[in-house]
Amino acid sequence: MSLLRSFKYAFLGIGRCIKNERNMRIHLVMALYALYFSTYYDFTRVQYAVLFAVFALMFFAEMVNTAVEELVDINSERFNFKAKAAKDIAAGAVLVCAIFSLIVGLLFFVDPQIIKTIFFDTLLNPVKLVGFILSVVLAVLFIRFGLYKKKI
Repeated sequence: MSLLRSFKYAFLGIGRCIKNERNMRIHLVMALYALYFSTYYDFTRVQYAVLFAVFALMFFAEMVNTAVEELVDINSERFNFKAKAAKDIAAGAVLVCAIFSLIVGLLFFVDPQIIKTIFFDTLLNPVKLVGFILSVVLAVLFIRFGLYKKKI
């Protein structure tokens, strides 16, 4: 298999996970908002590296969880306690990563002075306010419905 073809399949896998998994879309939206809000902070390169590592860990965990669920569903036509355990454990791994991500987010972003600056900067700038409201509406629609209707 060529290197380009292997990249193609990898991107197809990422796309499939985004398309079919609501939680993956939630992680993606949260990562994008974290990047946007990070522009208000004076993060160092190391802090950005940690932020991107957290994003990667979250995406990785969600994709592995999805792969485990798909594999279990292939091999389990009826209820199976071991199949349930595999799915629960994979989901637990995602939860562990999500909790870690939340802690990192709280450590990085909870600064009352900067939060106040973001709030008033957005509230007092009509373009930013409309843009933010529109982004929230689009984010909710994206999370709820994804980009496509048909599940593959």
